[in-house]
Amino acid sequence: MSRIESGKEQLYIDVINVKEHILGFVDMFALAMEQKGIDFVLVDETETQYVYTDHLRVSQIIANLLSNALKFTDKGGKVTFKVVDFPINEDGYVGFRIHIIDTGIGMSKEFQERIFQAFERENTATVSGVQGTGLGLAITKNLVELLGGTISFTSELGEGTEFVVTFRAKVAEKPKEILSVQSDEDIALNGIKV
Repeated sequence: MSRIESGKEQLYIDVINVKEHILGFVDMFALAMEQKGIDFVLVDETETQYVYTDHLRVSQIIANLLSNALKFTDKGGKVTFKVVDFPINEDGYVGFRIHIIDTGIGMSKEFQERIFQAFERENTATVSGVQGTGLGLAITKNLVELLGGTISFTSELGEGTEFVVTFRAKVAEKPKEILSVQSDEDIALNGIKV
């Protein structure tokens, strides 16, 4: 958090495979959702295959929001992870909209006003047993802004919450595969120490 606020946090742009990146979150959260008895649904409406973006920052944003949805949704609830891409008025770029929707405990109107402030947590009996520092959403908002994007939400106490993250990324070509060159000759390791 201090690195972000001091301006020392930088983006590390690389090519990512959009579909693989999305499925990675399904792999990451599917078991935990199943163990808690939550219906975890993926809605992938992307057509763009490869983009330039900061893989780590995008991962942190989505993982934080999915983690919260998991934490604050009870057995029998539902978490939907939806990703949409859309054209924007900027040559070579595409827009992305990520929806994390849960049927969890929701948030009070009072808490919604300070949700992105550091160390803020809802003070109700429904979340008293849930561990956390109250930094997750503050960091998430800062990372979204670092990407040049926006984050918004709607929530009803006792009904659930939906977060929407929007950002743009430069479209990339499929990266060339690195071919490993192998020699037909046997490599002698005699006398070599590691």
